[in-house]
Amino acid sequence: IGPAYDALEEIAFSPDGKRVGYVAMDEDARLCAVIDGVAGPWFDGLQDITFSPDSRRVAYCASRNDKAFVMENGKHGPTFDEIGMYYASSGLKPTFSPDSRRLAYVGAGNGRVHVVVDGQPGPGFEDLHVTYTFFSPDSRHLAYSGKLDDERWVAVVDGKQSAVYDRVFDPVYSADGAHVFFEARRGDSDWILLD
Repeated sequence: IGPAYDALEEIAFSPDGKRVGYVAMDEDARLCAVIDGVAGPWFDGLQDITFSPDSRRVAYCASRNDKAFVMENGKHGPTFDEIGMYYASSGLKPTFSPDSRRLAYVGAGNGRVHVVVDGQPGPGFEDLHVTYTFFSPDSRHLAYSGKLDDERWVAVVDGKQSAVYDRVFDPVYSADGAHVFFEARRGDSDWILLD
């Protein structure tokens, strides 16, 4: 049994069922993540506790002094104005690759939205479309679509941008993860983009 707090929220179990995390609140409405009974640092905001598929890593979104970031195994990631759910098409929280080696999430700041992979922010976009599963089933690829400006979208696979289209929709992976497909529109024509 862990220590007593004023309130507890958002209980998360690891996939193997051996680890547990939750958000605890103190009398000053500060929040901390309690992972396996050990309290982490205090924040103004905290949500989306997520364990990796192998249950060894844990990440969550936190904020302090109006700046947001992801904490992963106790390490502070890059700082943004907002993290995650406000800019992704599906309300995305930090996502580990199926092999548990990589971590991706969405961060927004200075009017641009970035996909952050392994702590490194990618190029800034006006908007993003990201499926809940950033990563391919085999963990080798990461795909999303990014809006350059009012009229132009690109598909992004492993950091490489496609040609420009009027609209690019969410990626879909083949079952083996070897290919990624995007639906795209240019003028009155619809396109299927492969890889």
